[in-house]
Amino acid sequence: MDQPTDPPAQHQTGATTRPALIASATRLSPMQEAYGGYTRHALGCPACTDVDRGRCREGEQLWRDYHEISDQAYRKLAGEDL
Repeated sequence: MDQPTDPPAQHQTGATTRPALIASATRLSPMQEAYGGYTRHALGCPACTDVDRGRCREGEQLWRDYHEISDQAYRKLAGEDL
């Protein structure tokens, strides 16, 4: 009675198996760049990776910067920041 309910995936060949290409000139939004800066720091910082210690000064500043940029973006989308 252990029969699969879905048919096995068929092997795909050709262009459909390649990941989409990203242009080398592509830039992230300021909000994405700020979050990336925070995560790059937090993943390598012993204080920021320890959930019991909280964030270090630099990590806290990067987190606040990210939130400020994201809050500005949301206000702009809402039409409040013209």
